[in-house]
Amino acid sequence: MAQWAADAQWRRRAAREAVSTNLSRLLEIPAEDQAAVGRDVFRNFARYLVEFFAIRRPETPALAIEGGSHLERCRALGRGAILLSGHLGNWELGAVFIRRLGFPVTLVVLPHADPRTDRLFTRQRQRCGLNVIPLGEHSMGCCLRRLKAGDLLGVLGDWDVTGAGLPVPFGSGSLTMPRGLAVLSLRSGAPVLPVFLIREGRWAFRLFIEPAIWPDGSETGDAAVRSLTRRYADVLERYVRRFPEQWLMFHEAIQPLGSGLEAGPPRPTRSWRADRRGWGQVPRARSPEPSAVRR
Repeated sequence: MAQWAADAQWRRRAAREAVSTNLSRLLEIPAEDQAAVGRDVFRNFARYLVEFFAIRRPETPALAIEGGSHLERCRALGRGAILLSGHLGNWELGAVFIRRLGFPVTLVVLPHADPRTDRLFTRQRQRCGLNVIPLGEHSMGCCLRRLKAGDLLGVLGDWDVTGAGLPVPFGSGSLTMPRGLAVLSLRSGAPVLPVFLIREGRWAFRLFIEPAIWPDGSETGDAAVRSLTRRYADVLERYVRRFPEQWLMFHEAIQPLGSGLEAGPPRPTRSWRADRRGWGQVPRARSPEPSAVRR
Protein backbone atom coordinates (compact mmCIF):
# COMPACT_ATOMS: atom_id res chain seq x y z
CA MET A 1 0.00 0.00 0.00
CA ALA A 2 2.76 2.46 0.99
CA GLN A 3 4.74 1.65 -2.17
CA TRP A 4 1.65 2.12 -4.33
CA ALA A 5 1.04 5.55 -2.77
CA ALA A 6 4.72 6.46 -3.27
CA ASP A 7 4.59 5.51 -6.94
CA ALA A 8 1.47 7.63 -7.37
CA GLN A 9 3.30 10.62 -5.86
CA TRP A 10 6.29 9.96 -8.11
CA ARG A 11 4.07 10.61 -11.11
CA ARG A 12 3.50 14.18 -9.92
CA ARG A 13 5.70 16.28 -12.16
CA ALA A 14 6.84 19.08 -9.82
CA ALA A 15 8.20 16.86 -7.03
CA ARG A 16 9.69 14.37 -9.50
CA GLU A 17 11.54 17.13 -11.36
CA ALA A 18 12.86 18.63 -8.11
CA VAL A 19 14.25 15.24 -7.06
CA SER A 20 15.75 14.76 -10.53
CA THR A 21 17.41 18.19 -10.37
CA ASN A 22 18.92 17.44 -6.96
CA LEU A 23 20.28 14.11 -8.21
CA SER A 24 21.77 15.65 -11.34
CA ARG A 25 23.59 18.33 -9.30
CA LEU A 26 24.77 15.84 -6.72
CA LEU A 27 25.98 12.87 -8.75
CA GLU A 28 27.41 11.82 -12.06
CA ILE A 29 24.45 9.54 -12.61
CA PRO A 30 23.59 7.78 -15.88
CA ALA A 31 20.26 8.78 -17.39
CA GLU A 32 18.99 5.20 -17.18
CA ASP A 33 19.64 5.14 -13.43
CA GLN A 34 18.23 8.56 -12.59
CA ALA A 35 14.55 7.62 -12.92
CA ALA A 36 15.04 4.48 -10.84
CA VAL A 37 16.85 6.36 -8.07
CA GLY A 38 14.22 9.10 -8.16
CA ARG A 39 11.41 6.57 -7.78
CA ASP A 40 13.27 5.00 -4.85
CA VAL A 41 13.37 8.40 -3.13
CA PHE A 42 9.56 8.44 -3.08
CA ARG A 43 9.36 4.82 -1.94
CA ASN A 44 11.83 5.48 0.86
CA PHE A 45 9.73 8.41 2.05
CA ALA A 46 6.75 6.04 2.36
CA ARG A 47 8.94 3.57 4.28
CA TYR A 48 10.10 6.37 6.59
CA LEU A 49 6.50 7.18 7.54
CA VAL A 50 5.51 3.54 8.08
CA GLU A 51 8.59 2.90 10.22
CA PHE A 52 8.18 5.99 12.37
CA PHE A 53 4.55 5.35 13.23
CA ALA A 54 5.10 1.61 13.78
CA ILE A 55 8.27 1.93 15.88
CA ARG A 56 6.54 0.94 19.14
CA ARG A 57 5.47 -2.42 17.76
CA PRO A 58 6.65 -5.50 19.74
CA GLU A 59 9.31 -6.66 17.25
CA THR A 60 12.79 -5.22 17.70
CA PRO A 61 14.39 -3.68 14.58
CA ALA A 62 17.86 -4.91 13.61
CA LEU A 63 20.37 -2.15 14.36
CA ALA A 64 24.10 -1.94 13.68
CA ILE A 65 26.05 1.01 15.09
CA GLU A 66 29.26 2.52 13.74
CA GLY A 67 31.01 5.18 15.80
CA GLY A 68 29.15 4.62 19.07
CA SER A 69 32.28 5.61 20.99
CA HIS A 70 31.76 9.22 19.89
CA LEU A 71 28.46 9.34 21.76
CA GLU A 72 30.02 7.69 24.79
CA ARG A 73 32.74 10.35 24.88
CA CYS A 74 30.04 13.02 25.13
CA ARG A 75 28.41 11.09 27.97
CA ALA A 76 31.76 10.87 29.77
CA LEU A 77 32.22 14.64 29.46
CA GLY A 78 28.84 15.14 31.13
CA ARG A 79 27.75 17.80 28.69
CA GLY A 80 25.23 18.27 25.91
CA ALA A 81 25.93 17.92 22.21
CA ILE A 82 24.23 18.81 18.94
CA LEU A 83 23.24 15.91 16.69
CA LEU A 84 23.45 16.94 13.04
CA SER A 85 21.38 14.93 10.62
CA GLY A 86 19.46 15.54 7.43
CA HIS A 87 16.38 14.31 5.62
CA LEU A 88 18.34 11.13 4.99
CA GLY A 89 17.34 7.56 5.83
CA ASN A 90 15.05 7.76 8.85
CA TRP A 91 16.14 10.65 11.05
CA GLU A 92 13.17 10.23 13.39
CA LEU A 93 14.07 6.61 14.15
CA GLY A 94 17.70 7.61 14.58
CA ALA A 95 16.67 9.87 17.47
CA VAL A 96 14.50 7.09 18.94
CA PHE A 97 17.36 4.58 18.85
CA ILE A 98 19.76 7.02 20.50
CA ARG A 99 17.15 7.64 23.21
CA ARG A 100 16.90 3.89 23.75
CA LEU A 101 20.66 3.82 24.33
CA GLY A 102 19.99 5.92 27.43
CA PHE A 103 20.71 9.42 26.14
CA PRO A 104 18.27 12.30 26.72
CA VAL A 105 17.27 13.61 23.29
CA THR A 106 15.50 16.85 22.39
CA LEU A 107 14.49 17.54 18.79
CA VAL A 108 14.28 20.98 17.18
CA VAL A 109 11.33 20.65 14.81
CA LEU A 110 9.53 22.77 12.25
CA PRO A 111 5.81 22.63 13.12
CA HIS A 112 3.59 21.23 10.38
CA ALA A 113 1.20 23.68 8.75
CA ASP A 114 -1.75 21.42 9.61
CA PRO A 115 -2.22 21.44 13.43
CA ARG A 116 -3.65 17.91 13.38
CA THR A 117 -0.61 16.56 11.55
CA ASP A 118 1.65 18.47 13.91
CA ARG A 119 -0.06 16.97 16.98
CA LEU A 120 0.22 13.49 15.46
CA PHE A 121 3.99 13.77 15.00
CA THR A 122 4.51 15.44 18.38
CA ARG A 123 2.57 12.73 20.23
CA GLN A 124 4.50 9.97 18.50
CA ARG A 125 7.84 11.58 19.38
CA GLN A 126 6.83 12.05 23.00
CA ARG A 127 5.61 8.44 23.25
CA CYS A 128 9.11 7.42 22.18
CA GLY A 129 10.69 9.47 24.98
CA LEU A 130 11.79 12.42 22.86
CA ASN A 131 11.46 16.05 23.91
CA VAL A 132 10.44 18.64 21.30
CA ILE A 133 11.34 22.30 20.77
CA PRO A 134 9.25 23.93 18.00
CA LEU A 135 11.35 26.16 15.77
CA GLY A 136 10.38 29.76 16.45
CA GLU A 137 11.16 33.04 18.14
CA HIS A 138 12.26 31.57 21.48
CA SER A 139 13.80 28.31 20.27
CA MET A 140 17.43 29.46 20.57
CA GLY A 141 17.11 30.08 24.31
CA CYS A 142 15.32 26.75 24.80
CA CYS A 143 18.07 24.95 22.90
CA LEU A 144 20.82 26.53 24.99
CA ARG A 145 19.04 25.49 28.19
CA ARG A 146 18.66 21.88 27.02
CA LEU A 147 22.34 21.73 26.05
CA LYS A 148 23.31 23.11 29.46
CA ALA A 149 21.15 20.39 31.05
CA GLY A 150 23.13 17.75 29.15
CA ASP A 151 20.67 16.82 26.39
CA LEU A 152 21.55 15.72 22.91
CA LEU A 153 19.90 18.27 20.63
CA GLY A 154 18.75 16.89 17.26
CA VAL A 155 18.73 19.31 14.33
CA LEU A 156 18.32 18.75 10.57
CA GLY A 157 20.95 20.71 8.69
CA ASP A 158 20.06 20.25 5.02
CA TRP A 159 17.17 22.72 4.82
CA ASP A 160 17.09 26.31 6.05
CA VAL A 161 13.55 27.52 6.76
CA THR A 162 14.49 30.86 8.35
CA GLY A 163 15.41 32.74 5.18
CA ALA A 164 18.73 33.70 6.77
CA GLY A 165 20.70 30.56 5.96
CA LEU A 166 24.22 30.20 4.62
CA PRO A 167 24.80 28.85 1.06
CA VAL A 168 27.65 26.33 0.98
CA PRO A 169 29.12 24.29 -1.90
CA PHE A 170 27.24 21.01 -2.29
CA GLY A 171 27.62 18.71 -5.28
CA SER A 172 27.96 20.89 -8.38
CA GLY A 173 25.81 23.62 -6.80
CA SER A 174 25.05 25.06 -3.39
CA LEU A 175 22.88 24.05 -0.45
CA THR A 176 21.55 26.63 2.01
CA MET A 177 22.13 25.42 5.56
CA PRO A 178 20.84 27.00 8.78
CA ARG A 179 23.30 29.28 10.56
CA GLY A 180 21.79 28.23 13.88
CA LEU A 181 23.84 25.04 14.06
CA ALA A 182 27.16 26.85 14.21
CA VAL A 183 25.72 29.65 16.35
CA LEU A 184 24.46 27.12 18.91
CA SER A 185 27.81 25.37 19.00
CA LEU A 186 29.74 28.63 19.38
CA ARG A 187 27.45 30.05 22.06
CA SER A 188 27.23 26.86 24.12
CA GLY A 189 30.65 25.35 23.47
CA ALA A 190 28.87 22.09 22.61
CA PRO A 191 30.24 19.88 19.84
CA VAL A 192 28.28 18.86 16.75
CA LEU A 193 28.06 15.13 16.02
CA PRO A 194 26.87 14.16 12.53
CA VAL A 195 24.47 11.20 12.90
CA PHE A 196 22.67 9.29 10.13
CA LEU A 197 20.35 6.28 10.35
CA ILE A 198 20.44 4.43 7.03
CA ARG A 199 17.98 1.73 5.99
CA GLU A 200 19.64 -1.56 5.01
CA GLY A 201 16.52 -3.68 4.60
CA ARG A 202 13.09 -4.31 6.04
CA TRP A 203 13.34 -3.16 9.68
CA ALA A 204 17.14 -3.28 9.43
CA PHE A 205 19.22 -0.13 9.96
CA ARG A 206 22.76 1.10 10.41
CA LEU A 207 23.45 4.11 12.64
CA PHE A 208 26.51 6.12 11.62
CA ILE A 209 27.94 8.45 14.27
CA GLU A 210 30.77 10.68 13.07
CA PRO A 211 33.46 12.24 15.27
CA ALA A 212 32.46 15.44 17.04
CA ILE A 213 33.13 18.79 15.36
CA TRP A 214 34.23 21.30 17.98
CA PRO A 215 34.51 25.07 17.62
CA ASP A 216 38.28 25.53 17.91
CA GLY A 217 38.42 29.23 18.80
CA SER A 218 40.70 30.13 15.89
CA GLU A 219 37.92 32.23 14.30
CA THR A 220 35.13 34.36 15.69
CA GLY A 221 31.88 35.91 14.53
CA ASP A 222 30.60 35.31 11.02
CA ALA A 223 33.90 33.79 9.89
CA ALA A 224 33.56 31.07 12.53
CA VAL A 225 29.93 30.41 11.54
CA ARG A 226 30.90 30.05 7.87
CA SER A 227 33.87 27.81 8.58
CA LEU A 228 31.91 25.47 10.86
CA THR A 229 28.95 25.31 8.48
CA ARG A 230 31.22 24.24 5.62
CA ARG A 231 32.62 21.48 7.79
CA TYR A 232 29.09 20.29 8.57
CA ALA A 233 28.23 20.40 4.85
CA ASP A 234 31.25 18.26 3.94
CA VAL A 235 30.07 15.46 6.24
CA LEU A 236 26.46 15.74 5.12
CA GLU A 237 27.42 15.66 1.44
CA ARG A 238 29.48 12.48 1.85
CA TYR A 239 26.47 10.62 3.19
CA VAL A 240 23.97 12.05 0.73
CA ARG A 241 26.28 11.07 -2.14
CA ARG A 242 26.57 7.61 -0.65
CA PHE A 243 22.82 7.09 -0.22
CA PRO A 244 21.10 9.38 -2.75
CA GLU A 245 17.97 7.21 -2.89
CA GLN A 246 17.43 7.88 0.84
CA TRP A 247 17.72 11.69 0.65
CA LEU A 248 14.09 12.72 0.99
CA MET A 249 14.09 16.25 -0.40
CA PHE A 250 11.16 17.10 -2.67
CA HIS A 251 12.09 20.67 -3.51
CA GLU A 252 15.09 22.02 -5.43
CA ALA A 253 17.48 21.91 -2.48
CA ILE A 254 20.69 22.17 -4.52
CA GLN A 255 20.81 25.47 -6.37
CA PRO A 256 23.21 26.44 -9.19
CA LEU A 257 26.38 28.05 -7.86
CA GLY A 258 25.75 31.78 -7.51
CA SER A 259 28.23 34.47 -8.37
CA GLY A 260 28.64 35.32 -4.69
CA LEU A 261 29.50 31.78 -3.62
CA GLU A 262 33.03 30.51 -4.03
CA ALA A 263 33.14 26.89 -5.07
CA GLY A 264 36.27 26.22 -3.02
CA PRO A 265 38.80 23.51 -3.94
CA PRO A 266 37.72 20.90 -6.51
CA ARG A 267 35.89 17.95 -4.95
CA PRO A 268 36.77 14.40 -5.99
CA THR A 269 34.26 13.00 -8.47
CA ARG A 270 33.06 9.43 -8.11
CA SER A 271 30.47 7.61 -10.11
CA TRP A 272 27.19 6.66 -8.48
CA ARG A 273 27.85 2.97 -9.15
CA ALA A 274 31.31 3.17 -7.56
CA ASP A 275 29.80 4.88 -4.53
CA ARG A 276 27.52 1.87 -3.97
CA ARG A 277 30.34 -0.60 -3.54
CA GLY A 278 30.55 -1.42 0.17
CA TRP A 279 30.41 0.23 3.51
CA GLY A 280 34.15 0.62 3.71
CA GLN A 281 34.11 3.28 0.98
CA VAL A 282 32.36 5.86 3.14
CA PRO A 283 35.34 8.21 3.75
CA ARG A 284 36.13 8.98 7.35
CA ALA A 285 35.65 12.51 8.60
CA ARG A 286 38.77 14.64 8.49
CA SER A 287 37.98 15.96 11.95
CA PRO A 288 35.48 15.49 14.81
CA GLU A 289 31.83 16.91 13.80
CA PRO A 290 27.55 17.56 13.19
CA SER A 291 23.48 18.67 13.54
CA ALA A 292 19.87 19.40 11.75
CA VAL A 293 15.96 20.81 11.59
CA ARG A 294 12.76 18.90 10.95
CA ARG A 295 10.60 19.09 7.92
